Amino acid sequence: MYFWRIELLKREMRQGPLGQRAAFAYVLATLLLYTSTSAMPILWNAEPVAVSATDWVSYALMIVFVGGGTYAAYRANGGQTGSDFASRYFALTWVLFIRLSVLVFVPAFFLLFGVMVAIAFLQPEGDPSDMVLDWSIAVVIVAFEAVYYWCLVHHLKQVATSDLGASSQ
Repeated sequence: MYFWRIELLKREMRQGPLGQRAAFAYVLATLLLYTSTSAMPILWNAEPVAVSATDWVSYALMIVFVGGGTYAAYRANGGQTGSDFASRYFALTWVLFIRLSVLVFVPAFFLLFGVMVAIAFLQPEGDPSDMVLDWSIAVVIVAFEAVYYWCLVHHLKQVATSDLGASSQ
């Protein structure tokens, strides 16, 4: 894996496609770098608000799901002997994100709205509990990540299995 020497990487790519292990390494490194920097709670607070334990727990779980889920997807695609991991991974994750956003986030929005109304009803004089809302949002995000990678592994396994069936005929 190259970190700086792009000319060497380009020379290697001119000789043929990257192997599956190299494609996996670049996909995983890119995703982990993006997730670890863009999702870190303390970096993106627009206001001087303390970062809660909920923020750190959901952040840590996102890192685990991205790393573990991507590795499981790589294995489901056949690992080192699989084919076309990067393009399959990115194409399937795109469609899964769109589908699951509609199927998970829309119902979750109504669920969170219901939680806020219930909290306001139970505490009519006070503000809705930020902690309950924070944990509710964290649960939705973590559940989304878990379902997302479970579906990705399932679909990649189906695609990889059809590769094996086609090659044995």
